[in-house]
Amino acid sequence: MKTLNDRILAFILGTSLIAASCGGGASFGGGIGGTGLVVGPITDFGSVIVEGVEFDTSAAIVTIDGQPATPADLALGMVVTVQGEIDSSGTTGVADTVEFTSLIEGPVTDVDLASKTATVLGQTVRVDADTVLDRIAPDVSAIGVPVRVSGFIDGDGTIRATRISRRPSGLPFVITGTVRRLDKLARRFHVRGIMIDFSGAVIDAIPAGGLRDGLLARVTLVANPMNNVVQALRVRFIEPPVDRVSNVEVRLAGFVSDLDPPQQFVVNELATVRVVADTTFVGGTAADITVNTKLAVVGRVTSQRIVIARRIVFL
Repeated sequence: MKTLNDRILAFILGTSLIAASCGGGASFGGGIGGTGLVVGPITDFGSVIVEGVEFDTSAAIVTIDGQPATPADLALGMVVTVQGEIDSSGTTGVADTVEFTSLIEGPVTDVDLASKTATVLGQTVRVDADTVLDRIAPDVSAIGVPVRVSGFIDGDGTIRATRISRRPSGLPFVITGTVRRLDKLARRFHVRGIMIDFSGAVIDAIPAGGLRDGLLARVTLVANPMNNVVQALRVRFIEPPVDRVSNVEVRLAGFVSDLDPPQQFVVNELATVRVVADTTFVGGTAADITVNTKLAVVGRVTSQRIVIARRIVFL
């Protein structure tokens, strides 16, 4: 089995080859100009290393769950969105912004040792060898412990945890997910199979394009969901990272959550990726892309919010 370092090295080498193949002076995987968007877990510090890029964060605007923070508040395993400038080698950059939003915050209500999963707010959370565990053990002693979970969403709706940390008791429950089946009149939408009633909620922000399916919603809940229905105390609607930019280079890591054969697939429920004739592959072929395949994508975002894949690395 490949180690995390092995996979990161393969990704770095792969993206560096893109830059080399496009000639000197190219930036961020052969793109034009140095602006880039990177989405993935923090794998190391030196400044902050995400998807093989070591970002200088000394002047970056950092937010955690929508609140101002500092680079010192960032931690291993947090899945972050970084915007900034990437140098021509594709391995270093200067971050303008670093954004972290947890997927779920609440008490562990069940642990299944055989499947290496836990249940938090009715959601299945899977732990693997790469999951960073902060002050919590992956066993039954975790039951009842309030946690904050960062990670990716796979095609089954399972959270593939990259970090699980203990959080203080007595804080509100929170779930973040993609808005589905929005009913503006009834003030309801669905997130991960839970119907959210936001008729009495405080709305922190609505993106410029208005409410729609496909947005992210960070929902503070009245209580642990019962029968997959819950009232919201507060909702912050978030534009997905790829939807915020156009004609810039991106790197995305995660799991294939949906397929749109023969040319497109969705990563982490958030980014639609299109395979084209000159897409190159490392560790597999286009035929190997199935739901729950873990991979990294290097490409460019179009004005239609689609990532045209230049390179796909199987992890």
